[in-house]
Amino acid sequence: MIYHVCLQTAEQVRAQGLGVTNFIMYFVEAETYEKASTKIITYLKLKYNVDAKVSSIITALRQRRSNYAFPDSVI
Repeated sequence: MIYHVCLQTAEQVRAQGLGVTNFIMYFVEAETYEKASTKIITYLKLKYNVDAKVSSIITALRQRRSNYAFPDSVI
């Protein structure tokens, strides 16, 4: 499943399309909500050294990577 995850960061970050903000959004591919949450939090910590918590998570409307404009950006 692909999920749309909105995260709240502890500090302000620069996000494409949003500018400087405490909220960032990602599409994450995982088997469950819990695995998607863990996957994106770990990804942000390892790649950007940013602490975040999940604000909301929903099932994405498009479930095929090929339907996304940037399919490689799905985590």
